[in-house]
Amino acid sequence: MNTRQMIMLGIVAVTRGSSFLFVTLALKSFGPFYIVFFQIFLAALVLGGIVLLTGEWSATFRLLRQELRQALLFSLMQVAIPFLCITLGQQIIASSTAAILLATAPLFVAVLAPLLNRNERMQSSQLIGLLVGLLGVALVVGAGPEVLHAHILGIGAILIAAFSYALSGLLMKRFYLRTSPVTVTFLSNLISIPLLFPLIIFVHPFVRPDVMNLLIMLVLGVFNTALPLTVYVYLLQEIGAGQALLMTYLSPVIALFLAIIFLHEEITVWMLLGLVFVLGGITMVARRSSAVSHQ
Repeated sequence: MNTRQMIMLGIVAVTRGSSFLFVTLALKSFGPFYIVFFQIFLAALVLGGIVLLTGEWSATFRLLRQELRQALLFSLMQVAIPFLCITLGQQIIASSTAAILLATAPLFVAVLAPLLNRNERMQSSQLIGLLVGLLGVALVVGAGPEVLHAHILGIGAILIAAFSYALSGLLMKRFYLRTSPVTVTFLSNLISIPLLFPLIIFVHPFVRPDVMNLLIMLVLGVFNTALPLTVYVYLLQEIGAGQALLMTYLSPVIALFLAIIFLHEEITVWMLLGLVFVLGGITMVARRSSAVSHQ
């Protein structure tokens, strides 16, 4: 990874890591389906404006007409399913635990890549790095007692989200390698809107938010959705699914510290030791990737 790609990785990690805090805050006033729907709706508005200004509107909808099934599958895996599962999971388990569990996404990539694309196969040293990082995120929550005792439905929801993100990264590489990242991100959010709209009609009653809750939703839609998804697609196109998903190792660390600062969670030696393992795992994977790119 070069410097620009590392900066992009950092942007995705910060915006995704902070999303766990804002979802927790939003859940105090909104139901999970409302949060996900308006998060995606606001992101689609912002991205749609960018697509319109850049003159990609016609090309975007031409792509939608020509490859509707692919676009639908990618939208489900990239946006609808993971966003819904993460928000539902955070109703049951802590935001820091949810962030930790979501870090398993690169391991799902390692399993799925050989099945879908031989060029994405993980090297043995990369897999070791991923395992070291996964050990680190387990240590971050204090050797895992919270994860082990958390409600099974919450754990399952977050793991489904991790699997979905992993699969969407590989689908991105297969279907949209040469497509504008803004176009891809806009389409995935746009298609997800009608898929999720029935949920807010039949499941939750209308909620009249105050100004603070509207600001939280705005942050979730723009800063935590539109921005990271677009930058993430850039990373997928440039460095592949396995490398791009390294942000899932940084995100839980960021989520943890935000939870400590704003939710007053206690920091332990296990958390600090876990941080060392997380950064070590990222270093191992990134170093291997850099070596391969220069051969």
